[in-house]
Amino acid sequence: MKNKPKTWRFTRQTIDKHHAIKCSLTTCEDLLERLRSSTTKKATQRLREMHRYGGDITHQMQSLPQIYPSAEFKKTVDGKIEMTQFNGIIALELTGQKHTDALTAAKYATSLLPFTLASFIGTQGNNIIMLVRVSRPDESLPATEAGATRFCEEAYAHAAAIYSVALGHTVRPINTPDTENPLHGHFPLSFDDNPYYNPEAQPLKIGDRAKLETIFPTAETNNESDKKSLSLTERMIRELNHRYAFRYDEVRGVTEYREYDKWIYGWRVVDESVQRGLIIDLHHAGIEVWDADIKRYLYSNKIRRYDPVYHYLQSTVGHWDGHDHIGDLAATVPTSVPEWPQWFRTWLLATVAQWMGSNHRYGNSIVPLLISPQGYRKSTFCKNLLPPELRWGYTDNLLLENKKEVFYAMSSLLLINLDEFNKISPSVQQGFLKNVIQLSQVKTKRPYGSTMEDLPRRASFIATTNMNDILSDPSGCRRFIGIELTAPIQVNHAINHFQLYAQVMAALNSGERSWFDDAETEQVIQHNRQLQVRTPLEQYFYNTFQVAAEEDTEAQKYTTTEIFDILRSKAGSQLRLGSLTHFGRFLAHLPNIRRYRRSCGTLYLLKRIDL
Repeated sequence: MKNKPKTWRFTRQTIDKHHAIKCSLTTCEDLLERLRSSTTKKATQRLREMHRYGGDITHQMQSLPQIYPSAEFKKTVDGKIEMTQFNGIIALELTGQKHTDALTAAKYATSLLPFTLASFIGTQGNNIIMLVRVSRPDESLPATEAGATRFCEEAYAHAAAIYSVALGHTVRPINTPDTENPLHGHFPLSFDDNPYYNPEAQPLKIGDRAKLETIFPTAETNNESDKKSLSLTERMIRELNHRYAFRYDEVRGVTEYREYDKWIYGWRVVDESVQRGLIIDLHHAGIEVWDADIKRYLYSNKIRRYDPVYHYLQSTVGHWDGHDHIGDLAATVPTSVPEWPQWFRTWLLATVAQWMGSNHRYGNSIVPLLISPQGYRKSTFCKNLLPPELRWGYTDNLLLENKKEVFYAMSSLLLINLDEFNKISPSVQQGFLKNVIQLSQVKTKRPYGSTMEDLPRRASFIATTNMNDILSDPSGCRRFIGIELTAPIQVNHAINHFQLYAQVMAALNSGERSWFDDAETEQVIQHNRQLQVRTPLEQYFYNTFQVAAEEDTEAQKYTTTEIFDILRSKAGSQLRLGSLTHFGRFLAHLPNIRRYRRSCGTLYLLKRIDL
């Protein structure tokens, strides 16, 4: 009669609402049942979507139940965990499988090894977790925690080497935060509707020098003949991916890297200095490639793409706590403008919609303009609008004279502060700036690109100034929201950026309007008239005329030239004929003015008030 397969019991660790650690035991069969459960499917799929776009899901993974397969643990009085029994199970991980077919093939390959107890897709969605049986040559297991720890050190090194060769990919131990205690290696509960399970798996005997070809005859080996059969490019790619993880930032147009053995340092940009270091490392490994070879690979479509902005915003979806964080942030800006909280809310929603590319026809053409004396912390407020994870997307040092720089910044940054707005010349305000603010796309060249591209515009604008009377273009008053501060901005309290943008995403996903309608636009225009720079000609006009209604018996119809002549008769030679073009634009944009088209030109209905 066939012996009944052994029942393994793993440790399942969770954290309750009071942040207390709880330990319980679960069988291998129960674990596999949980892997198939729909209760874990939704949370796991969300994490996989985040990871797909290059996001850091470490925090979210830690909130899931953690499985410790190597031993049965219990919680001690001081809150630590200690081993009660060693299982003879270690967990290995195979990463970098980008497609479903690759995951299926990898999982099948693990089943060909007789030591594999179970294998399934991990939380990230591109990785395979393998539970491997191990034992001493006589199939015994250590009885003490110290002995199990020393045994696991050797078992992980031996098993990882065998599985790497057998599968043709680098296989690593799963998360072991304490390198001195690999016994505590663990992984978060995942989802896989079809995990592999072999309850009759044989133990890999640690200490035996088993020949790999007898274990997996079709496996690749790393002998010299195999090396020679690989092209130089293939060897370079294999070596780089053995040491580093790469991803291409679609927003900034740069490739980033992270060392497998130094996760704490996070992702860093592959600049020229890093490229030279990679080349030196490759040469030490006997791979004689050069700058062009490595750059060609790092900026090819072979590198995983990700959007850091999309990842951050999506990570907040569904987590808004219901508090009005947008209103709180607007309230930190002291002003007597009652519409400011709503205007700020609409602008912030438009800014995030711009980041997400929600509107492909129009850009966010509204610019808050913060006005105050120096020392009111305007620039600090602007910079703090971005979360630390996206702070790279801020600048307050953009040269508007360099159009190429402006276009690239609009495609690769998130928030552009037009600092010292009063120093921008009227010609730039009325021309270039007025046009670029409303663009939805920009034509520019990426850092390593060779051709001009139509790229989506991402950046929105905000502005600061220490002066009043700074809007020079009457037609541009609808583009800016002039906000005069009555006191310094309150920047002492940290912004909860995660909740702030969770609220923004909740508002956008519910269909809330992220643009200024006609009524709001008219409000902005009327509000901004007090901030408009008036030329001597315009000042003479307001002292001489006022807009009239048709029923006004004192009203008359005037051409632009007739009005100009009346004003010049009062002001004399200081009103030059060259000002007539600007004056025509001024009249055309006066609110509520009545116009009449005649053969002699446009007539305006006005009333003299200086008679």
